[in-house]
Amino acid sequence: MRASHRATRVAAAPATALTSLPREIRDRQGGNGCPRLLILDGHRSHINFEFCQYAIDNNIELLCFPSHTTHLLQPLDVSLFRPLQKYYGKAADDHMRDTCTAVIKGTFWKFYSTARGQAYTKENLKSAWRKTGIHPFNPNAVLTQLVAPRSAPSLASKKVVLKTPKKSTDV
Repeated sequence: MRASHRATRVAAAPATALTSLPREIRDRQGGNGCPRLLILDGHRSHINFEFCQYAIDNNIELLCFPSHTTHLLQPLDVSLFRPLQKYYGKAADDHMRDTCTAVIKGTFWKFYSTARGQAYTKENLKSAWRKTGIHPFNPNAVLTQLVAPRSAPSLASKKVVLKTPKKSTDV
């Protein structure tokens, strides 16, 4: 695996996320010496040469989602963040409606931790991988959600006659 040219140009990125992982996760080897897969959103600020080199040296394959596709392909976006937003939003709305007061730090953390417990369930986590077609592998899980672009109406079918305006009032 080679680091991409684009990744080598990103010099301003901080120390890599891979080297900051806890040692027991970072140093764990894939089963039977197989490479591990790390899926990324592909934003250039997340990848630099050091990051790619660390992955190569440690038998980690990097897979980057295409731009503007994480709402379909990123398991966290698909099945965890949406429910979290829904549960937190409902708790905050109920609080503001019932008390006529804004959400403050103390109530934020209470609502957030409750919403997180509701959203981050084993079922939602498994669903995230399934809905994105990552595990079990199923490209159609995402492809069936895509809508073909509508084609522009044909001018030939409307029998439109175009004339050059002769006066400014004809425009």
